[in-house]
Amino acid sequence: MKAFIFLLCTALAAGLTAQNWNPILVNEKMNYRHSDSAYISNTVWVDSSFLLGVDSVFYLNRIVKDVPGYPEIVLRNQPQFLLKQMLISFPGSFTFSNPESFVINVLANTGETWIFDQENNIIAQVISESVENIFGIQDSIKWISLSDGNEIRLSKSFGLLKFPDFENDGYYELVGIQNTEYGESVPDFWDIFDFDIGDVFQYGGFGSNIDFTIYWTRKITIISKEINYNNLTYNFEGIYHAFGYDNIFPPDPFEVGYPISGSQAYTDSLNHLANKYQNQLNVFPNSFSSYGFGKVFTVARLMIDIETNLVSKQFGLHYDENEVDGRLFYELVDNSDTLHAYNTPFLIEEPGPMKGIIYKAHLGEIYTAEGFFEYEATMELEGYIKDSDTIGTITPDSLLLVNVIESSAVNRKVLVYPNPTNKSINLRFTEVNNEADEISIEIRNLQGQLLMHQAGIASETVTLDVEKLSQGIYICIIKNKENIIQQEKLVIY
Repeated sequence: MKAFIFLLCTALAAGLTAQNWNPILVNEKMNYRHSDSAYISNTVWVDSSFLLGVDSVFYLNRIVKDVPGYPEIVLRNQPQFLLKQMLISFPGSFTFSNPESFVINVLANTGETWIFDQENNIIAQVISESVENIFGIQDSIKWISLSDGNEIRLSKSFGLLKFPDFENDGYYELVGIQNTEYGESVPDFWDIFDFDIGDVFQYGGFGSNIDFTIYWTRKITIISKEINYNNLTYNFEGIYHAFGYDNIFPPDPFEVGYPISGSQAYTDSLNHLANKYQNQLNVFPNSFSSYGFGKVFTVARLMIDIETNLVSKQFGLHYDENEVDGRLFYELVDNSDTLHAYNTPFLIEEPGPMKGIIYKAHLGEIYTAEGFFEYEATMELEGYIKDSDTIGTITPDSLLLVNVIESSAVNRKVLVYPNPTNKSINLRFTEVNNEADEISIEIRNLQGQLLMHQAGIASETVTLDVEKLSQGIYICIIKNKENIIQQEKLVIY
């Protein structure tokens, strides 16, 4: 059955593509910019099709829309300006419908008229035809005048070039065909994670829980790039620097700074957030199902940096008149298309960090934040160097490379290094009789869960493989048979 539906949709698309003056290119994603927008505001494509007698029906993709005056909800499955479906009842006649309805007669010649919108008594007329340069190609153009004062521009090869915004005034203009040489495209996975050898990125972060607070900086330089099908890997060298303190009084401060090296791997997929489009609804990847909740959704929001002309994609962050608020997730309360802001008590309330992810073209992941229970953490791209241009903050190496500074350092009986790390740690016992004291080592996460345990330590230096631990902060506990000898904050990057 699935194979039959696929073949049917393919045949419909092939038949439509073979014709000229089609308002929508059914095998492509068409990028439009609203007259009030600085960047692509809508991406329109056919997501399914079927035969209805002798007619062909094409369903168009739907989006999420905000509800003016009601910031706590959004509506899903909403039509874009070309509505929800397109029907071809006879050659050249395209009816767009649901919830409204209008007709475009693409084969009409100059001077011909037809009823464009019967309900509102709007008449359409082709007032002129011309040849113009569209995306570098000479193409035939029809100018269609509507009796309400609006106009439509139609290209023989590229479909609708200009279309009115009947709901909010203004108009939509075709600015590109996605992932082609024609015009503008929304950045996808390969655009967002497009780094060059020699690029420098500096990230800053913050983490806090009931036990301690840490601020960190990670500065890396890309030294190699590997592409294997849909997998992308960058190797890097750099420096990790962190300082923080225990959340006790008086606080016990610490500071570390080490050279680091490693790799960052990314995998392209259809559902990767980096491949989403404006106002597209997505299931948030950090599922709350483990906490007993159902699916949680987030909405893709595209913004453009006017100074750098780089496009960002926000998930879990909402922009309203250039102001950022903390709305992050949405959930279904019933079976309607209304999604309600997800306000679980397990998420830190403001003024905690905003939760979500931001990607930016050619810079990768530039912001993440989350918060659960008494834990919160953020990561932000502070600065970068590309093509010898420095943007933002880049800290000199000499300020990041420091020795361990701790108020309790003089009392340390076990040296733990390197810390931070991403592969292994060494424990050197300087004042401990291992055999007599029956030494054991535990590594626990910030929630106290035991992740690693090794007993019977009998040598002066022990190496533990921590490569499987996720990026974050852990506690390393060194114990003898009776007491805790020492506790260390362990940073995995």
